[in-house]
Amino acid sequence: PGSAHVASARYLLAAFSRWRGDYEQCLLLYEDLLPRLKEGAHIQTYLGCAFMYAVALGERGRYQDALGLLEEGLELGRLAGERYTMPKLSNALGWVYRELGQYERALVCNTEALAAAHALADGGMPRFTEIECQSLIDLGESHLALEDLPSARRHLESVYNNVDRQKYSFCRPRWFPRCLLGLVQYHLQAGQPTQAQHMLHAFRDHQ
Repeated sequence: PGSAHVASARYLLAAFSRWRGDYEQCLLLYEDLLPRLKEGAHIQTYLGCAFMYAVALGERGRYQDALGLLEEGLELGRLAGERYTMPKLSNALGWVYRELGQYERALVCNTEALAAAHALADGGMPRFTEIECQSLIDLGESHLALEDLPSARRHLESVYNNVDRQKYSFCRPRWFPRCLLGLVQYHLQAGQPTQAQHMLHAFRDHQ
C-alpha cells in the first residue's frame, strides 16, 4: 500500500474500468485517488486524472460535477503554466457544454482546445493531432446543432481530408467514424440525401 506505484495502478484500473463500461468502479477509484494526487503529485499527473474523472462523471450524467472539476483544472493549469493537458481539459469542457445544449459556450471551449493542440503539434508533439481531430469534430457537431451548415462542413471536412495523411494515421480508427457520421448528418440537413448515403456507405466500409 505504501508503494509509489499504487497511484499509477489505481489510475490505470480506473481507466480500464471506464473503457469496459464499469463507470461506478471507475468513479470510486478516481474519488479515492484524486485528492491524493492533488496534495503531492506533479501538476500534469493531477490534471490528467482530473480530466479522466471529469469525463467519467459526464458519462454518468453528473454534468455539474464535471464542469466544476474541469474549470478548476483549467485554472490550476493556467496558474502552473501547464500546456500538455490543457487542450484535453478545454475540449472536455466543450463536450459537457454541448451535452447541456449550451452550444455557443461549447464552441468557445473547443476553439481554445483546437488552438492549443495546434500550438503543441507545431512544436514537435504530433500526438496532439488526436485532440485536433476531436476538437474539429466537436466544433462541427455544435455548428450542426446551431444550423450553421457552412461552418459545420468546414470543420468536418478538415478531418475527412487529413485523416489519410501519415501524421493523422492513429486518429483514423477512433475519430474517422465520428467524422463520417457528422458528414452524414450535415448532408441530411443540407437536403443532400445522395451524398449522405455515400458517407454512410463509407462509414460501414470503415467498420
